[in-house]
Amino acid sequence: MDRPHISHFVKELILRLNYSSFDRDGRDSKRSLMRLSGGSTNSHVMERERDKEISMLLEELAWSGNLEKLEGFFWGGRDVADDSLWKVLRDSCPKLKDVGTNVGLYLYKLQAQCELFKFNDLKGFTITTETTIARTDPILRYPDPFPSEMWDMLIKRSPRLEKLTLGGHFPMQYSCRSLDIFPVTNATWPHLRSLAIEIGGPLIDNEFTKYPYDFYSKFRIFLSQHPNITNLRTHGFPEFICPDFLDLNFVASEMPKYTPRIKTHHTLRELDLGGRPNVGVVAQEIGATLQRLPGLRKFRVWMDFSHDTAHLKVYDAIKEYRDMLMNAMELEELNVICTTKGKDSFLLDEFSQVMHPLHQLKRLELSKLHSVSDPSLVEAASQYVAENPTLEYVSITSNFREEGPHGWPLMRMYKKGTFRAVRDDEDIPKSLSVHEKSEEGFLWGSTGRTKRYERELTYDQKAVAKWMVENAAQRRPAEGTLLDVA
Repeated sequence: MDRPHISHFVKELILRLNYSSFDRDGRDSKRSLMRLSGGSTNSHVMERERDKEISMLLEELAWSGNLEKLEGFFWGGRDVADDSLWKVLRDSCPKLKDVGTNVGLYLYKLQAQCELFKFNDLKGFTITTETTIARTDPILRYPDPFPSEMWDMLIKRSPRLEKLTLGGHFPMQYSCRSLDIFPVTNATWPHLRSLAIEIGGPLIDNEFTKYPYDFYSKFRIFLSQHPNITNLRTHGFPEFICPDFLDLNFVASEMPKYTPRIKTHHTLRELDLGGRPNVGVVAQEIGATLQRLPGLRKFRVWMDFSHDTAHLKVYDAIKEYRDMLMNAMELEELNVICTTKGKDSFLLDEFSQVMHPLHQLKRLELSKLHSVSDPSLVEAASQYVAENPTLEYVSITSNFREEGPHGWPLMRMYKKGTFRAVRDDEDIPKSLSVHEKSEEGFLWGSTGRTKRYERELTYDQKAVAKWMVENAAQRRPAEGTLLDVA
């Protein structure tokens, strides 16, 4: 803002003003979600006012012609920006064809006449449903249908749409809105290549709950009519949802009848099942899905083994993960989130058993609940790299579990470490570049500490060199375009 001449070169602008989660790659440490919960109404008003100030600055930049090269813009404030900003951007940025906003705060409804819905010929559109308010009255959470004007803009006036994102939920984020996504199945976008849709937060849309398989049927047809999709995320469908919100008997008996829910193509290269907690009962089904994806290179999954209902077995989490990933031995990137309630899932050093057959693995991100029996994060990372020398990056997060509305599992970071392998001239890992973060105290009284250092790896390097040579024929460089499906 202080150097407007630089904005002449900006092609994409993403503003995330109030996010309280961690960056998915672990690069940006932010405040804990629970430290922001329970805030006063005044703080909400103050943040709303701050959003308005930033919106006005952007309007000035656009009016002055400094954003004429802007092609993509996302507004990540507490809620949708004022109409005046969208109108100025539409009138002053002729190349702007990819727009989006967050609509997290339930106090503000999407208005039918919003200037955001008056764009034409869009190539990309995004609406997310994230908020920093975790403890609001459940009565105030309601299904929020998108205005028909929005669907008119997308379906009737944007035939060349390439990217669409509706909703969004991750373990350290929260959404109090439930959005109606049914109309998406009525659309035809020949150029669509990226689609991410989520039913909503803990409250599932009533119509979807009553007629889920009507949607599945239409959605299968929709996918078959859009063969150019290479990036697909579908979060929050009832078969992959925490059983706190569903009858477990229904889940156990009905799921096999509808397998697979959504057809998966054997060409898929990325699978994301990390938007919602997948209950233990679906672990085998996920493994069977992986078996049908020989080209899979990236996989992200959130499993919740909390539930000890009588008709469910007691889960051996390591065995479940190992059996699951035996069907995906070509993985290069693995992201595992594991939540449990009232019991430990596994120890960090035990997870190396899961990775033994993954000779192509280059990147590992692991998030689990803290256990006093866990080794230190750097010890665990050192073990992973020593036993899987192809690893280049390891991220480990140790969390405390906190209950969201209706028992929805939320996680607050206790310790987090990111580790990058430093290699010698023969490409053998010799040390780890370490960045550790920790929280001291609890809830909004906690403070953070960071530490950076290098840790030498101590193991039989000759054995590692032999392992690298023996598996060299199996390793390969990254290939082609990734296909992201969830």
